[in-house]
This record gives sequence, structure tokens and C-alpha cells, in this order.
Amino acid sequence: MRNDSDSTADALLARLIKLTRRREDFLTECFAAVLQADGRAGAAYWRRLTSELPLRVRTAVGPVVVKTQITAGHGSSRLDMVLSRGGQRIAVEHKLLAPQGQGQLPKYVALPRGEVSYVALVTGDYQQVSDAVLRSRRYARPRGDISHFLWADFYPLLKRSQRRGFEIATATRGLFDRLGLQPAHPLIGDLRTADQERRIGLDTRLYEAWKPLIDSLKGRRWRSVGSSLRNDRKSELYAFDGPSDLLREVWLDPMSSPSSLRIRLKTTSAAKRAQILDRVAGRRLSAEPVRLRTSSRGNHWAVELRVPWRSLLARTTTRGGLSLALKRFVLSLMRSVDKDAA
Repeated sequence: MRNDSDSTADALLARLIKLTRRREDFLTECFAAVLQADGRAGAAYWRRLTSELPLRVRTAVGPVVVKTQITAGHGSSRLDMVLSRGGQRIAVEHKLLAPQGQGQLPKYVALPRGEVSYVALVTGDYQQVSDAVLRSRRYARPRGDISHFLWADFYPLLKRSQRRGFEIATATRGLFDRLGLQPAHPLIGDLRTADQERRIGLDTRLYEAWKPLIDSLKGRRWRSVGSSLRNDRKSELYAFDGPSDLLREVWLDPMSSPSSLRIRLKTTSAAKRAQILDRVAGRRLSAEPVRLRTSSRGNHWAVELRVPWRSLLARTTTRGGLSLALKRFVLSLMRSVDKDAA
């Protein structure tokens, strides 16, 4: 049976985004359209962005005016989105997986106050923000120990707007789903939560779920299979020195994003990386070639994938099925690269 969401505007947006390399701009325009169409969504977004700003900003009244691709600083800066309310202007820099531009945020927080009151950063994965920016009184950040906002933070906003009947919210939520920008999966949890005890507990639980995969890889002649030494990152796994001449190392990182599992398939040359990329492409997974720092093992050519937890675990609803789903997926991915690997 055809899913209704696949027959409406969200599917169209998912197809259109493949036609442009400026995915961040595309996502910005779709999200801004929701805020412009649904005043309650715009007000909710403003409350979330300003939660740690002065009272006069948090309590600003009037409609939230949203503009995109704004030039500032005498043409030296292009701001992805600017929100205005009650005389306050907040610039929002949007990133999916790309890093920040060199000196980008420091330049934005130094813009004249007549152009920008505050600056916020929204990304698809966790990124570092310089100490200078974090110390700035003009930098808007969320509560807790996370230094910037995530797209996943605003997924509930889209759901509420969708329930109120805004079709653009339905379409944009579908785009979030396809880009892997959902909140943490209930079977995985927020592995980067500010609550240290909870963070260690979730990490330990996921590590336990990885154990059948670890045992399977060891049984398939991967001589080095292990995890991070940190007690809150044990579910970050690696395997190297295995039976495959093509696939020399596998790295599984669940910490980079609340929404997705980040995977690196490493090898020893650009030609071998091209082979891996070609074979992974047949699985309809979003994969990109990566050149890493020179490795002592020589495995610094990689293919990187981001697999949304909600698609990886689409048929899994219990903790009991989690281990099996993870094991099957990773082994299947490795076999698609080289049948000798797993």
C-alpha cells in the first residue's frame, strides 16, 4: 500500500532537494515557509531560540517576521535566516553536516546591532563552537551543555504545525525524515544528554546491544574489534585488521547526531574507496567520499554514511530486537562492499 505522505508535497521536496547542491538553502526555505505560514510555529520557534536570552528578548511581542538569505555587514556576510520581533533581530546560521566556515560565527556576532541583535546556530549534527563565540552575550544557545541548536530540536514544532493543517509543515517534516533530522530514537535515546548518569546508562545499553555484532565480527576473523575507552562512549565501535583486502576498517559512531548512526568504511587507496562508494550506492544509502588524516595503519581513504536510526530500526519496536537489527544491518552493509568482509 502506498503511504499517503509519499504521494504529497513531502515526496516532491525530497526529490527536488536532490537536484541542488545547496541543500542547506533548500531546507532553510522550506522551514522558513512553515514559520511564515503558521504564526504559532513562528512564536514557538522564537521562544526556543531566546530561552537563554534577556527577558526583553524572550517577551518581545508581535508577529515573528522571517526573511532568508539576507546580506549584512556591507555585503561581507550572507545570513541564512533572520527573525524579527519587537525590535529584536536574530540571525540563524543553518548547517546540515558541513562544518562552519572559517571565522563565520565570530564575524556574525560582531555585526552591528542595528543589523543583528543575536546569532544562533542550527546544525544536523553536533559541532564545536569557539570559546570566543560561546562567551559572547550576542550568541543564542540552548539550555544545558550543548553549544548550539539541532534541527531535531524543531521536529516537534513541525508535527504540531502539521496537526493544525499546514501542508507545508507536512512536506517539511517529510524532508526532515528523509534527511535524518528526527529526535533521538526511543530505543537509542539521547546519547549526548547533559544528564551524565543518564548518558552513561544509555551508552551502556547500546553497547550491550552491539555485543552480538562484536562477537560475530570476531568470529569472522576481525582481529581487532572494540570500543572507546571512555565510560560514556563505549557504544562507539571500531573493527580493523579483518579478512577483506578492500574493506580494511569499520567505524560506527552513534554520538555525532541524535538522529543517525555515522559509519566510516575505510580502505588504503583512492581507487579502493571508489570501489566501496560504487558498491554502497547500490543500497540507496547517502554516502560521501572522505579523505582522513594519514593513518598509521594506512586506512585514511573512507566512505562515510549517515543512516537515520528511524529507518534502520523501522521494523524494530523492542529492545529485544535491537541487537538483531543492528547486527543484520552492519553485516549486510559490509558484505555489500566485500563478501569476504563478513
